[in-house]
Amino acid sequence: MLAEARGIGGQLAKLADFYAPDRRSRTPTSSALPDDGTSSGSAIEEIERQADARKNLDEQRAARRRACYATCSRLVIEYVGRAHGTVTFPGDVARSAARAGAARRFAALYRVQVHGRPGDARTVDVHGTPRDMARFLSALPRAMEKTESRASEAARLYGRWERHSNAHPHLADMATTQRRTRARDFRAAAFQVVTDVLLDRPDTVPVGIAHYYWFDPAALADPDETARLLATAERHPITPPSTA
Repeated sequence: MLAEARGIGGQLAKLADFYAPDRRSRTPTSSALPDDGTSSGSAIEEIERQADARKNLDEQRAARRRACYATCSRLVIEYVGRAHGTVTFPGDVARSAARAGAARRFAALYRVQVHGRPGDARTVDVHGTPRDMARFLSALPRAMEKTESRASEAARLYGRWERHSNAHPHLADMATTQRRTRARDFRAAAFQVVTDVLLDRPDTVPVGIAHYYWFDPAALADPDETARLLATAERHPITPPSTA
């Protein structure tokens, strides 16, 4: 039987045929089947599904991160040209008050009105047209996150200066608590400066700063989120004021 086989490969094939004579008539495996495009199509669909899941997860994480700076209530539409809502700023009282102050200034970019609450530095009431309100509630948490990020960058630069030898003569007589207070005050001042610059951009901004740090606070509203806020808004119709 093996005399007619050529080489070791042929001999092994003859032995395989002898011990498993039906092996050549078995159904081909899936890998040997012709590709009709179904398997590749399902693989592409699975890749797209996983990509969508990752995108949704990233969006949820980003929303939770922004909620650390500002959380917005559900939009309430009173009539066609009037809506209201509230914004709460988490954190210590001083930082919450600073964010509320910045929100009042950013409000002009979206044509809405922001009013503080007596005795409550963390919450403000917002009024405006439904669309302007939806855009503002979408943009404000993003504006707060970006502004805080720029202020933190300035605070890190201050920390680097503290550790530099040039700072020793200025900080030698300061206690640790005083240095911490000064660093906190510096960051608070940096937040105000960042807000000022964003609302009144200077004529000349260095290219590096413009590329890495600049953003337009009037263009932060997400269109999809704006539409969702309008679609899910509560509607408490009231009689609009007379135009007479």
